[in-house]
Amino acid sequence: MLYNVALAWAIATAIVCVEGMNEEALLDALRVLTRIGFWWFVGAWVARPLHDLARNRVTTWMLANRRYLGLSFAAFHLMHYPIMGTIAALRGAGSWWDEYGDFVRPNGGPIMLAITIMAATSWNGAQRVLGKTLWSLIHTLGAYAVWSLFFAVYLSRIDDGVGQPYTYVYLATLVLAMTLRLAMAVRRELRVLMAGTDAPTSTRSSDP
Repeated sequence: MLYNVALAWAIATAIVCVEGMNEEALLDALRVLTRIGFWWFVGAWVARPLHDLARNRVTTWMLANRRYLGLSFAAFHLMHYPIMGTIAALRGAGSWWDEYGDFVRPNGGPIMLAITIMAATSWNGAQRVLGKTLWSLIHTLGAYAVWSLFFAVYLSRIDDGVGQPYTYVYLATLVLAMTLRLAMAVRRELRVLMAGTDAPTSTRSSDP
């Protein structure tokens, strides 16, 4: 986790050193970090269903290290805080809000809060403190919210005519990831139903 925090800062710093301390350089750093973090998120999100589909060493490692994958995503994506804070300092709070407020209000702000909460509760004691049901609800709803934001953002870029080749790759990956999760969830439910149907029914003897 700390390695990925350091790596995210190193990437952002390198981009700013090359391009200079200005808003566009900071946005470029944010774009790169978001694209890298995307793959950490997908890895954490599909670890369970991918392991259910094809059990092998890779999926076993992914499943065992879902927390690491999720926290690595958080390390990259939560760089929005210092980077957007720096942009606000450069532009001034009012100008920053005029430029970015329309995105922050309905989308970016709530999702960043969700990622922050998920990262903050990704430790062994959090599940005991919150309870398994609430902990699972937070992380499940949070992950679906992150998926939805990624999907909406990349789809909007295609609709606006500014989509690049990587945009289509990311969208296809999101669709495949969602399809895999849903398919494996349905398969698990069918197996439970079939197991219940096939279970032998105990009968009591009518003999005295």
